[in-house]
Amino acid sequence: MRYHTRILPAVFATLALMGVYWGCDRLSGDPDPNQLPEVHFINVPLDSTTFNFAPVVHWTGHDPDGMVVAYQYHDDSTQAAVDAYEADDDALRAYIAGLPDSAWISTYQTSDTIYLRRGEDDSITQHVFMVRCVDDLGGISPVKVRIFFRTNNAPYAPKVKWLLDATLLDSVRDYQVEYVVPDTLFWGDSTTLTYPGIGFLWQGTDPDSRELNIIPLTFSWAIVCDREGGGVDTMPHPVYNDSSRVSGFASGWSPWSSDAQVTFGAWFADSQWCLTNLGHYFDLDGQYRFLVRSRDDGLTEADTMAVARFTAIRPLFDRQLLIVDWTRNIVSAGDRALVGLGGRYKSQIRAFYDQVLPEAFDLAELYRQFFYPAYMPEPIPFDTAWFDDTDLNMRRRTPYDYVRHFKWVWIIYDNPVYPAMPDAVGLTYPRLKVFMNYMDVGGQLMMSGRHIFDGCFSLNTAGALNPSPLNVADNFFRDYCGLSTIYPAPAGTQGTTVGDFAGAGTNDQFLDSLVVDTALVRQLGWGSRRYTYLPEIDYFGRSTGRSGYDYATTIYNYESSTAFAEYDVTNADLQVWSSTPSQATLRPLQDSKPILRVSRVYNRTRQVSGEVIRWWQPTLNQWRILVSTPASAGAWVNADVLEVDYTYIPIEVSHEEPVSTNFSRIEGVITVDFTNGSYVFQAHTRFRAVLLTFPLSFIKNDYTMPVFPLPGQYSPVAKFLASEILFFNTPPFIDYGRGQGGALP
Repeated sequence: MRYHTRILPAVFATLALMGVYWGCDRLSGDPDPNQLPEVHFINVPLDSTTFNFAPVVHWTGHDPDGMVVAYQYHDDSTQAAVDAYEADDDALRAYIAGLPDSAWISTYQTSDTIYLRRGEDDSITQHVFMVRCVDDLGGISPVKVRIFFRTNNAPYAPKVKWLLDATLLDSVRDYQVEYVVPDTLFWGDSTTLTYPGIGFLWQGTDPDSRELNIIPLTFSWAIVCDREGGGVDTMPHPVYNDSSRVSGFASGWSPWSSDAQVTFGAWFADSQWCLTNLGHYFDLDGQYRFLVRSRDDGLTEADTMAVARFTAIRPLFDRQLLIVDWTRNIVSAGDRALVGLGGRYKSQIRAFYDQVLPEAFDLAELYRQFFYPAYMPEPIPFDTAWFDDTDLNMRRRTPYDYVRHFKWVWIIYDNPVYPAMPDAVGLTYPRLKVFMNYMDVGGQLMMSGRHIFDGCFSLNTAGALNPSPLNVADNFFRDYCGLSTIYPAPAGTQGTTVGDFAGAGTNDQFLDSLVVDTALVRQLGWGSRRYTYLPEIDYFGRSTGRSGYDYATTIYNYESSTAFAEYDVTNADLQVWSSTPSQATLRPLQDSKPILRVSRVYNRTRQVSGEVIRWWQPTLNQWRILVSTPASAGAWVNADVLEVDYTYIPIEVSHEEPVSTNFSRIEGVITVDFTNGSYVFQAHTRFRAVLLTFPLSFIKNDYTMPVFPLPGQYSPVAKFLASEILFFNTPPFIDYGRGQGGALP
């Protein structure tokens, strides 16, 4: 075998015959024939080199009577080419002459990456590489030939993972050859601000790669639906036009490319063809396999493909309301864990909602008919279902296949779970994640209850919500309810609970303020305590600014029982906290109330007055008064009878703070006509959420008139629920129409 550069002889006789004569300033004769160009290899790479990657081969060309306009090369690893090369020059020349024009690859460059593709069964492949050049008159140079060798190992099996695999349940999982998505997924028509689609990432490696020479890989993928009872369907993949937009779909494997990510759902927004022709594919609920295969630069495929298995269903929203009951049940009067902490029998709570819900739906339908017949043309049916989810360990979760049928879900949490759960975040996550996924594709959620933040979600510290991805409950209240801060009330188990929540006030003309049923609350016990007003009611803060087009409104504010309390204290006998013959520190009876002023301090036992120096708050929930005392009377003691006049601020810090909110996640589009300065603003509500941090089953439910001129009497809770039924049945698409200049609506 000969491993050297060969130059094919070119026998061209060039005869220059010139006839010249003088006369009439004319020069005549035959033109010279075109001289053929020449091509040469540059000594990179050298002849007979063995590669385990696709090398870059360099060449150059020259035309003695014109210019080189193109180069053509052909990489041939067939046995016929190798045999011709090994035979003699005539055999090789004859083989090259017999190649069709289509075998040659044209380029204007003086180098190119030559893939040296491996044969099917060979571990080492011999390649006859040929190059020639073309001049400006179409002349083709003699062909130059080098021999190269390619060794090639197949790529390792590719690895895949779900795009959103960072979860509290599974932590962040790495790429795997066989991957199982840990959650049921929802199909959506298109990716939105809230729905990221169903996406996968993948990667591959090649054993031939070196630190300074990484073998480039290409990938092809397919998605397969496994039918019940056997059989599979290959889902279509998008076909893109020159503008990288989806122009159609083709079945089977996707084209080979270097892409390492795909998101299902992103296509739909880009192609009307897809919306009208792929519906029957993605209406399918069931088991899917996402498959990825890889090949190297020698077009050798990996022996094993990657597979990601997942379950996906479409949201239907064909029913009205699902009530998910997280309220802990009291099974008997001996259930002291709840009876002693303000718990009520489950049957009593259920009876309350069974009474008000039919009223609420009746009133909502009256509102719709009277106020919104054109905007909401479809009747609102009374259609509710209950899902009891009261496992103490909170390990159960509402099934995806059940949740997807309902337009909105209401989580009720009227009896909190005590004691606080160990690993509460990990246990809450799977239950809450169902509703987060449900809302991402257009579902709607309402939550009401008692001691929510530091109860079922164990958010133990007040203040700004933690943006870390691992703080699932924080993210839920921030992203899905529009909250910025939370203020959990002390739990009954801490012994510091204050019975203060008297009700919820509102300025909404359609609603009545809600008042706690004090007779009901007095029947219950929190340990050894009895309250007139409800303890354990959280409140929150929400951003006053809007994020994009998102919209939040406060429905109800906290009404503190201290709002109308007396705040002037006269002749109070305060405790002497500490003293010297010249000073005394006093502790007020209302230890936690902020002092506004102190007007008089008199020690009746010693018959002397003290001069007020200052009052301050040394620690949380403690106030002190410092007075100067006559030294001649001696140091004051706690047994002394004091008469102190002071004024304090009785209203709790929770008074008038938000305890209920409506939140809408909105995606808006503004189209501007620059010719006349007009615009069209359109918006789509991605999901809606309602949060109440108090339980409705503790509200006094007297009947009042509805909004004039509607007939009948309805309870305050029924009025509130009717407004939320309308809220959740409002069409998601909003067209604000055209505007002319100025501010946007």
